Amino acid sequence: MNFLSKKTAIDLIDDLSKKIKLDLFFLIKNGNWISIRFFTASLTGFLLSLFFVKFGTQELLGQYQLVLSILSIVSVVSFLGLNASALEAVVHGRFAGVLRVAKLNFLFSLLGIPILVAIGLFYIFLRNDHTLGETIIFSSLLFPFFYSLSGWNVYYEGRLLFKKPSLQIVCLNIVQAVAVMLGIIFKINVFGLVFIYLFVAIFFQSIFFWEIRKEISDHANNYVDLKFGMLVSLQKFFSGLASTFPPIVVSFFFGIEYVAIYFIAYYVIGTLSSFAGNFITLYMPILFKKIKLNHKSIILNNIVAGIVVWSIFIIFLKFFFVLIYGEGYLESLYLAYKLSFLLLLMPLHTYLVSFMSTRKKNGLLIIIFIFTNFAGLAVIFALKKFGFSWGIVGYLYVLEIFTILPCLASLYLSSKRQEAAN
Repeated sequence: MNFLSKKTAIDLIDDLSKKIKLDLFFLIKNGNWISIRFFTASLTGFLLSLFFVKFGTQELLGQYQLVLSILSIVSVVSFLGLNASALEAVVHGRFAGVLRVAKLNFLFSLLGIPILVAIGLFYIFLRNDHTLGETIIFSSLLFPFFYSLSGWNVYYEGRLLFKKPSLQIVCLNIVQAVAVMLGIIFKINVFGLVFIYLFVAIFFQSIFFWEIRKEISDHANNYVDLKFGMLVSLQKFFSGLASTFPPIVVSFFFGIEYVAIYFIAYYVIGTLSSFAGNFITLYMPILFKKIKLNHKSIILNNIVAGIVVWSIFIIFLKFFFVLIYGEGYLESLYLAYKLSFLLLLMPLHTYLVSFMSTRKKNGLLIIIFIFTNFAGLAVIFALKKFGFSWGIVGYLYVLEIFTILPCLASLYLSSKRQEAAN
């Protein structure tokens, strides 16, 4: 009886996979680990935001998020897109490519030190914010170690092994979040909180990286496509501005406290977007193999996923937001409603950008992202007189729409050329 039930379930999954043109067996096997990783990151991030609201201040939360945003933007000099080159190398059996990329990331990251020092001095002397400036200057010392070790997981994911790195990332997230929460409770300032955040990540990533280093025996077979990695780095930088740039713009024009309002509003949206990004890593190794894909079904699936996620988010805002964050963050609630429709577009955005990356159309993506960010900035300046929320809303919607439309056009033209060639 159990055998028949199991066989029936397998047949049903197989039939459904054929209908929606998606390998559900692969998704179920590995998606559980991505889901666990996402759930843990979401829960720890949510608890961390709650601790800031309950035990910290809007200024502290704003400072903390601003420093992390600055570090993320400066990470462009680390060329973290080289991790995509390392992933491609692992897919094709060149495991030592992970080690080579880590060395290159570290060397490039050294360029971030003087940049961060200059930014810190700007806040000290021109913004008269000594705590924030000193925090940024200190973080420059940990910057190369934090980013150079961040790509260890591609060694596993390039071989379609998601269990071990997922468990390791879960461990890191929990310890990191708990440590920062304790810092908030004990009234540690932003300097201490940023140090805790960076130190815990560096400690765990060092252990994980040392472990894979011992497993890799052939250190000579380390070729990676550096040009591809550089282009992905620039692509990731411009695409990542959607999440990293708004806190800086908000703090510059409206003040640190408004960064906290923006963060609480955007947190869940950003988390769900991150989940879509993590989920697509399941298929990145497969996309690199350039198998034939049914893009119509994939695009439809992504649109349906966006509708489902948007519906869940609206329920959260309607029934749970005020209960959790209190009436002190009502402005964040109103902003979240305005931003909620981004969730309809984010799954499709993530898939299109990931697909074009694996087809090495990074130059086109960079052009698209540069254009959309300039367009978004123009919208911010045009709408800032109506308040910070409308400027940020316009900026983020422009980024999504002006990224998706050219990518869809490129995908359509590419498919037509392939049909003509066949």
